[in-house]
Amino acid sequence: MQTIKELREERAKLVEQMHALVDLSEKEGRDGVLSGEEDEKFNKLHAAQEQLSRQIERRELTEKAEKDLDKSTTPGVAPALETRATTSKASKEERKAREARAFENWVRFGFDAMSQEQRQLMQERRFYMSASELPEEVRAQGVGTGAGGGYTVPEGFAGEFDKALKAFGGIRQVARMFPTPDGRDIPWPTVDDTANVGELLGENVAAAEQDVAFGQVVLKAFKYSSKIVLVSMELLQDSFFDIGTILNDLLAERIGRITNTHFTLGTGSGQPQGVVVAAGLGKTGASGQTTTLIQEDIIDLEHSVDPLYRPGCSYMLADSTLKAIKKLKDSTGRWLFQANNEASLAAGNQGPNINGYPFTVNQDIAAMAASAKSVLFGNFGKYVVRDVREFALLRLQERYAEKGQVGFIAFTRHDGRAINANAIKYYINAAS
Repeated sequence: MQTIKELREERAKLVEQMHALVDLSEKEGRDGVLSGEEDEKFNKLHAAQEQLSRQIERRELTEKAEKDLDKSTTPGVAPALETRATTSKASKEERKAREARAFENWVRFGFDAMSQEQRQLMQERRFYMSASELPEEVRAQGVGTGAGGGYTVPEGFAGEFDKALKAFGGIRQVARMFPTPDGRDIPWPTVDDTANVGELLGENVAAAEQDVAFGQVVLKAFKYSSKIVLVSMELLQDSFFDIGTILNDLLAERIGRITNTHFTLGTGSGQPQGVVVAAGLGKTGASGQTTTLIQEDIIDLEHSVDPLYRPGCSYMLADSTLKAIKKLKDSTGRWLFQANNEASLAAGNQGPNINGYPFTVNQDIAAMAASAKSVLFGNFGKYVVRDVREFALLRLQERYAEKGQVGFIAFTRHDGRAINANAIKYYINAAS
């Protein structure tokens, strides 16, 4: 298996080959326009580089998760619960394994098939405290009881579900995450005093008054479902069938798709406010730039964001737009897209970037077209994603019994709002 260092070096080589194709077209006087054969090769190199980037990201996330697990500690818990679980890593792993077995038994055969010990184990996950107070090894992620109802989800499953949501689309990777134990409306206070300045006073001159205008953004909790997934009883009862993995993929991807779309393009009325909707105009492409952008547009877009926010800024764009940017150079011939290798990273430079800023690929951002808001730039920490920490999974056993099937459906609640729209700007392609 290749190391992260080897993967980064391989990615850097692919980007160098992409740059070489564009350089060759410029040397031959084609002004960066690739031939059919060259464009096909460029696309293959681009796809391979993107695949390596995803591999590197997964490796880095895995290493981080392992480090976080080693550093994790158990917060204070109720005395009754402390007697059932110690803070040792062995006991945590043992409990997780027992919870997973109990959950798998429930998925396959229903509540009635669970042993008394398994029922007690999972009941403890619902009984103690709110989600924010639960200790790591028993954090409740579900609600409901009974053979045909909801059930709590083991930490391993819930963690995989959460990871799949974060990997889908891009918003969760850069937004400010705000988990809450319940779904009540949360007013988030805001203030913009940037238009006001102080004053110079002469001797014995009274100071003027200048009020501060406070506002608020209200975070709600919109309910999402995965829709029903039907599984045959035969498939459920296969001893080698990993139902947990299948459920994770199906349910998380469905919810991940719709929530990322709303976090990106949502109207804010009856659904989350999308980051594109919240962003302000940063740069409009010149006439004729319906499907293109130039290096000057990138610079203008960056400088449309106040310098105060720029140190924490990044780009967000569709993959097709990223591909176009990979062919751009600045006035000195420097490539705007950089994929730094291990030596460059060791020297303090960041990973793949656009003009020195990191980027996130989000396929819900519009591809470049007439009047399309195709590139976002800003501090995405000023966009808040709220997750209500109740994750409900229902097992619908009786409803599809005549077909020999069991239905599964997941419910989650979320919202997304910009708490400072000045920190995020968009580039819009020309109308014609």
